[in-house]
Amino acid sequence: MGFKRLGRYYALRILRMEDTAHELSIGLATGAAISFTPLPGTHILGACGLSYLLRGNVIAAAFGTLVGNPWTLPIFWWVAHWVGDGVFESFGLPVAQMPAHFSLDELWFEISQHPMRLIMPWITGGFVLMAITWPLFYVGFHRLIVHLRRNG
Repeated sequence: MGFKRLGRYYALRILRMEDTAHELSIGLATGAAISFTPLPGTHILGACGLSYLLRGNVIAAAFGTLVGNPWTLPIFWWVAHWVGDGVFESFGLPVAQMPAHFSLDELWFEISQHPMRLIMPWITGGFVLMAITWPLFYVGFHRLIVHLRRNG
């Protein structure tokens, strides 16, 4: 019950901000979309900076990064690597495949021996997914905020 109550509390805090639904949606969408990038130490900073440049709500951007959490990040990053593989292979660039049976030893070996063949497609795929999902998150958050403000 505690997480549900905490989530409701923060949702109400965001809805009560004086910014427009457009500004809040930009912030939330930016934070959510940046979660596809495999750079977890930079998600909040990147989301806040990008939201500021887009004239969105910076605090909402920080909250939007919560879309990337321990349950969703592995899925996001696997999809990002898969998309990055497709992009790199379409241009004929070398790509290191993820091991069939995941182990940290195999991953560490690949990172230490061929870091760019693994990391660059992963980062590229993350930014491609970020660009694709941002408008979807924006529309979804904007509709939700408008609906909740109208009926709340």
